[in-house]
Amino acid sequence: MMTMAAFFQKPLAHLPSHRLFVLVMAALLGAFLFSSGLADNQGSVDRSLLQMEAVKPRLDLTPELAASVARAANQNGVSGVSDLQPVLEQAASLSFNSAEMESRIASNLAKTGQVNVNASELAKAAHALSEARKASKNGGGETSLEPVDAERRSQISELLNTMASPELAVETAVTEQIMYAALEVVTNASAEQLAIAPIENLQAQTGATIQNLRARTTNENPTPKHAAKAQERERLALALEALTSDELAVLTRFYASEEGQAKRDTLISTYRDVSNAANAKLLNTYLERLITQSKNKSQQN
Repeated sequence: MMTMAAFFQKPLAHLPSHRLFVLVMAALLGAFLFSSGLADNQGSVDRSLLQMEAVKPRLDLTPELAASVARAANQNGVSGVSDLQPVLEQAASLSFNSAEMESRIASNLAKTGQVNVNASELAKAAHALSEARKASKNGGGETSLEPVDAERRSQISELLNTMASPELAVETAVTEQIMYAALEVVTNASAEQLAIAPIENLQAQTGATIQNLRARTTNENPTPKHAAKAQERERLALALEALTSDELAVLTRFYASEEGQAKRDTLISTYRDVSNAANAKLLNTYLERLITQSKNKSQQN
């Protein structure tokens, strides 16, 4: 009787054609299933990362920032806010497509390397963190029953420094500052000046405006970037404290790995890119509608 080792040592050319076909198809199917398994695992990891960093809730919230920014501007004495708020809100709703933005982020994450992590464990930890965030936001957060020892404090501290959330909060602050600057346009220019302003010239400056606001470290309205980052760290710390030691360990291993860090960096850079694009569209749309409105009023007078 031929042994298994002898079978594999037998040249394929000596096998009957139908058996050779079966072997080839089995090998191809195995390779396909293996690669599909890796892809599914990778997709699960990416989805967990997006959930851990609350990407969807952040993006969904962005258009709604226009109303809160308008309230802050009104309280600070910015003129004409009541007339400008509807224009800003319309521009925001047209410029921030959360589904498209998240899709682009996910697409770039998929291009990064594989992460050697148990996808199922990471998914459970991501879900637990997401639930802890919600509970903390609603004021009903539960603290973990596990003792707060030195290792636990160290893990939380490390995660606060390695997770992307604080940097993503900075992006939200930048968007708020751009909206605030848009509301100040009428303060810096009269309706007559806006009516005759070449829209192309103003829109050509939107990129520089965004970069200037990004670089600004004083007179940041309505929320300074460093304050937004600090507030997010506090919220994140509360959520992390509610996790079990096993869940914290899973998150720590992921973010400490070279591949996990690469995905985190890709998330931040792509989030910034899609935010820049949406912010530019916001300003351009807002200016176009504002100037059209000013011209119409000028013609009526």
